[in-house]
Amino acid sequence: MSETQFKFTYKPVPFVGPNMPFVDFPQTNPKCPAKYFAMKRIRQSAFTIIELMLTVAISSVLLAVAVPAYKDLVMNNCLTTKTNGMVSAMQLARSTAITLRDNVSVGALDCRMDEDNNGAADGACTASDEFGAGVVVFRDIDGDGLADTLIEDLNGDGVLDVGEDLNGNGRLDTELVKLVRFSCAATINETGNQTAIKYSLKGSAANTAVIDVCDNRDSATYEGRQLALSLTGRPKTDSHFTCP
Repeated sequence: MSETQFKFTYKPVPFVGPNMPFVDFPQTNPKCPAKYFAMKRIRQSAFTIIELMLTVAISSVLLAVAVPAYKDLVMNNCLTTKTNGMVSAMQLARSTAITLRDNVSVGALDCRMDEDNNGAADGACTASDEFGAGVVVFRDIDGDGLADTLIEDLNGDGVLDVGEDLNGNGRLDTELVKLVRFSCAATINETGNQTAIKYSLKGSAANTAVIDVCDNRDSATYEGRQLALSLTGRPKTDSHFTCP
C-alpha cells in the first residue's frame, strides 16, 4: 500500500504497545482496513448488587421509623383541627347571640341538622361522638331544637310572606348561621351527652359542658384535648388531657 493511497498521522501518546505509536487512520478512506482503527472503550457506571442491597436495607429502616411518626403527626393534627373548630363555633355562637340579641346554639351536626326540613335530624346521633361529624351554629326560631334551612322562607322565594314571620320582627330570618363538617377520625364527646350548647343574648351559656377530643390510640402514647365551658360562655382548652 503506497503512501499516496491514504494519509496517517502519528501521535506520541497513548501507546498501543511497547514503542508502538498510535496510528489514527482517517475513517473516510475506504481502502483503510477496519482492523487498523483504534476502538474507543466506553466506560459505563452502575450499581453493584452490594450497593443495591445496602440502599434497600437503609430505606427499610428509615421507613420503619418515619411511617409511625407520620401517622402520629396526622392524628395529632386532627385533634388540633377539631378542637379549634369547636372553639371557633362556640365563639361565633356567643358573638352572634350578643349581636342579634337572640339565643344561638352550637349543635352536633348529626343530631341537630335538619337540612331537608322534615322535622328530624339528618344523621345518626352517636352518644360517644356527638360532635365528631361536625357542628352547626343556628338560631332555633321555631323552637324545634333543630337547624332548619327554610324556617321562615317556607316556599323558598326569598320574600317574607304572610304567616312566615315566626318571631314577629318583620324580617326574613334564617336559622342557619354556620355549618362545619369534620373529615378526620378523632371523636368529640360531650361527657354529659349534650348535643347542643345554647348561648343567651347576653353571651352566657345555658349549661356548662365538658368535651373530650380523642382518637383510637393508646391513651398512654398521646395527649388528647379537653374543652371546659363555663356559664360565662368562654371555653377553656386543656392540651395535655389524658383520654379515657
